[in-house]
Amino acid sequence: MNGRTGRRWSTRTLGVTLGTALLAALLATQPITVSAEAPETAIEVAAASEQVYERFVALAQMPGQQAQALSYLRLHIGQATKYQASLMTLRLENALQAGLPAMSKRFAEQAVQQAIAQVYKPGDSLASIRDKTEDQTLKGLLNEASAQGYKLESSEGSYYPVINYSIFHEFRPHVHEDIDKYILIMATEAREPAVKDAAIVIGYQQLVRRTQQMEAFVAQYPKSNRIAKVKEMFDRYKAMTFYGTSNTELFDHNGQEMRPNARIGYTNILKWMSVEDSDYLKTLGEFMALAEKYEYQNSAELRDFVKDIFAEQ
Repeated sequence: MNGRTGRRWSTRTLGVTLGTALLAALLATQPITVSAEAPETAIEVAAASEQVYERFVALAQMPGQQAQALSYLRLHIGQATKYQASLMTLRLENALQAGLPAMSKRFAEQAVQQAIAQVYKPGDSLASIRDKTEDQTLKGLLNEASAQGYKLESSEGSYYPVINYSIFHEFRPHVHEDIDKYILIMATEAREPAVKDAAIVIGYQQLVRRTQQMEAFVAQYPKSNRIAKVKEMFDRYKAMTFYGTSNTELFDHNGQEMRPNARIGYTNILKWMSVEDSDYLKTLGEFMALAEKYEYQNSAELRDFVKDIFAEQ
């Protein structure tokens, strides 16, 4: 109890006050500059870039400040080194991942789901729904989600946020090559997910191209900060190539005949892409040659071939 004012300060109040003060201090700090009276020295440039990095890290570590971290990175990433820019870009992704469960929980509320459903049309974005709805609470949530770096997805009648990887494109000129390639892989998946409702919803040629890109990343950047993530995606895509998914199995009609779209797609893409530097494409070529032998009907030899592929992992 404060003897003069009689006010009681709770731990939560102090935490919010201090957090707000820190955020205000970070955002109100004067722009990072070097002396205009003399050429920039290496020391000045290094100090400025380190200052950018430290301020961004402080923002990214504050819960609920993804929008501020994103805005800061957009303004200042050009002042950082490639190494720092790469780390900041990945820290932003980490912050968005960390904040996703809380944002998803807010979207999952029945009132929010119903309000979106009233105006939603396939392909709608957060912005288009915001413009159509008259629900002010929903408008606020959509604005917040968009500012933080999320986009809208729908599946089986539900609406939920995912990371909007298209916002990372503007950072690509500033980051190392592996992170640039990583952004391309993730942005492609976010723009057009390969699977929805346990069904493959992209073409089989696109499936093969994406899988080969992931294979190339794993081979070229074994020490990348995101190698584990891309390796997991590569393994998942490879399984889709040879097995399909529960709602789009590679062999349909009771598992006896290869889907025509898969047969045509795989056959054509193998004609157009070089298999020389890709074990994945070589394996797919061997698989399709064996499938042709059996007139694209499933067989014990084909099943054993696929089992051997994944037994070697």
